[in-house]
Amino acid sequence: MRKAFPAKRLVLVFVAFQYACSGTPHTEPMQAIVNVPAAIYTVQPGDVLDVKFLYSPELNEEQTVQLDGHMSLQLAPDLMVQGKTVDQVRQIVVDSYSKTLRDASAEVAIKGPLQWKVYVVGEVTTPGEYISAGPALTLTQAVARAGGLKESADADKVVLLRRDGNLERAYALNYKEAVNHDSPIADVKLAALDVVYVPRTGVADAGVVWRQYVMQFLPPNVSFVVGSSSSFIP
Repeated sequence: MRKAFPAKRLVLVFVAFQYACSGTPHTEPMQAIVNVPAAIYTVQPGDVLDVKFLYSPELNEEQTVQLDGHMSLQLAPDLMVQGKTVDQVRQIVVDSYSKTLRDASAEVAIKGPLQWKVYVVGEVTTPGEYISAGPALTLTQAVARAGGLKESADADKVVLLRRDGNLERAYALNYKEAVNHDSPIADVKLAALDVVYVPRTGVADAGVVWRQYVMQFLPPNVSFVVGSSSSFIP
C-alpha cells in the first residue's frame, strides 16, 4: 500500500508530526560501526488496544487510539499513548487506575496485525509512504517497494532517520552491502515511521549528505544525533 508524493514535501510532513526539541540542531560524526537498534513497534493513531484488568474484568474495554495520539478509558479519559511500546502503555494504564483500584494489574494488547508505516525518499523510482502489516520491512524490501534505486542514487550512503524519544537519530546504511548480502547487519529492519533517504551520487561523506540533503528541510528547533551502522568511506 503506497501513497506517493514529492520527496521534499514528504520529509516536511514527516517532521511536522514529530515532537520538536528545544536547542540548536547538531550532528555527531559518523565514525564507529554500530548496529541500528532493533525495530520495536510503538503505538500509533488508529491502533485498537485491548485493555484487560486481572481483578476488575468489568472495566475491560477496547479503545482506538485517536488522531492526536490519546486514548480514553472509563476511569482514565485522556491518556497519551502514541509512540509508546505496548508495555509502556500497560504501565500508564496501571498507574492511572491505581488511583482508584486497590490492585490495578492489567494487560494491554494490540488487536489485529501491526501496521508498519515507513517513508522512502530521495533517489528512488517512486518515493512515498509505505505500509505493511505483520513483520517489519527491511531496508531492501522498502527500497523494492519504492521501485528500486535510480541510476543517480548513491547506494553506499543511504541515511536512515529514526525517532528516539525526543530526538531524531540518523544512521548511515550501505544498500549495496544489504542487497549483496555482504554483511549480516546491513539489511536492517525498519521501525514504524522510519525515513530512508537515498542521496545522489557525488557526495563525499555522511556529514555532507546530512547537511546538504536533509537538514535543509528541517525547522531550527529540531535536534538530531547521528549514529551509524556501516562505514561511510567513499
